[in-house]
Amino acid sequence: MLHLTKQEKIVLVSLGGVILLGSVLHYFYHTNRAVHDFLSFVDSERVYYKIDPNRASLEELLRVPYLGEKVARQIIAHREEKGPLTDLEDIRWLKGVGPRKFEKIRKYFTLAAEQAGLPTARLPDGQGQAGAP
Repeated sequence: MLHLTKQEKIVLVSLGGVILLGSVLHYFYHTNRAVHDFLSFVDSERVYYKIDPNRASLEELLRVPYLGEKVARQIIAHREEKGPLTDLEDIRWLKGVGPRKFEKIRKYFTLAAEQAGLPTARLPDGQGQAGAP
């Protein structure tokens, strides 16, 4: 039989707890959209605020990670030609936005503020609200 000291038992139980916690977080990260969005929202260096693509200026859209100037201009052109986006899925169908890119950028957008009549969050550098005149 294996004989362990009290300190060795504590280390093994702690290690088992960390592995169990990691497994639970991994499971919920991949199965629960809310947990995935929450954990993915925080970058290792900085927190990004969600902006409303219906109100954001070109400069604000360009600050969204993984979003280039071409797609930012397409978002603005879409809302000017066809009206405001009613669903974030509309961004997926713009030229240059594939499924992978859409999954990377969707966490930086919200339509909830406009639909609820609330102002959007201030952007990280304090340049004002998205879409504010």
